[in-house]
Amino acid sequence: QLTCITNLESDTSKAFAWFCDDNSYQHVILCPVLVRHDLVGVLAFFYREKPNPGSRTMEEMQAAANLFLCAF
Repeated sequence: QLTCITNLESDTSKAFAWFCDDNSYQHVILCPVLVRHDLVGVLAFFYREKPNPGSRTMEEMQAAANLFLCAF
């Protein structure tokens, strides 16, 4: 399940919020990378403007996370 974060200050760590602020990212979508239903990592999509991803885009993001895992 993808997680959309728009309030970086309250919903993430100070370091993560600082990184996003320093790079002018306002929104983040976190996509879990799973192996046999175990979380092994997270792929983050950073946005400077509010994204409006549809269900198809969200599916593609999850597919990208799975492909990212295969690259290792």
